Amino acid sequence: SRIHVHTLAYQAIMYRDDVWENTPAAAAKASLAAHRHVCNCTDVDPSATRVIMDESFSSSTEQISAPRVYLDPENPVSCWTQGDLYNICVSPVLVCTKVVRTGGGGDNVSSAALRMQI
Repeated sequence: SRIHVHTLAYQAIMYRDDVWENTPAAAAKASLAAHRHVCNCTDVDPSATRVIMDESFSSSTEQISAPRVYLDPENPVSCWTQGDLYNICVSPVLVCTKVVRTGGGGDNVSSAALRMQI
């Protein structure tokens, strides 16, 4: 009922609305956890941060004229409904440019998001 994909550029969580709560917050928390883990810091350092996610992306690969989702810097977590049953939230990752560690990053990202939802 929930899939969490984390890449260097973004966090994406697909979920059933009747089961999971706080998904936008979970996607944002995962993004922050990725930065903090890789930079080995407690606060996000803007000088050590880069956003590499595109400014917009298609909401579907099945429809030629699918609506585009645009990144809003004031509200960076974008969420929409896909079909009748699933919702998707995508958050850009604040990519750490001063890497200190990478081992265990995926576990930290996944657990940070899941913690917001259980």
